[in-house]
Amino acid sequence: MPEASSVAPSSTTVDEPSAAQEVSDADVDTKAGLVGVKSLLRVRDEFAGTVDLQVVAFAQDGLVREPGASVLMREAMELGADVVGGIPWIEFTEADEQPHVDEIFDLVGIRVVVDNVRDCYGALGSIHAT
Repeated sequence: MPEASSVAPSSTTVDEPSAAQEVSDADVDTKAGLVGVKSLLRVRDEFAGTVDLQVVAFAQDGLVREPGASVLMREAMELGADVVGGIPWIEFTEADEQPHVDEIFDLVGIRVVVDNVRDCYGALGSIHAT
């Protein structure tokens, strides 16, 4: 959460707060298509400067068990999604989990392995800050 504006003791000006930083997931699958991604991209553009919104294209129903989802995820990145996310344990078999993970990493060309959601967002925040 950004710090509140403050007035310096020797000044009459107020420091401008930085834009609020938010992350929002959009489900990407053959049912939702790219509707959520497109909507969040419009919100990001409309409120640029007020909110720093990172759009996450999220493979909600898997990639292996959901034919066409990988293509939609690539389209989401081409449209301007900032981050991709997946849920490998949603796949039908354990053997399908690794192809799911591989596809997610192939979309962005980086692999970050963490223990929990908090660390995940912390790592992504660090990556995007550079």
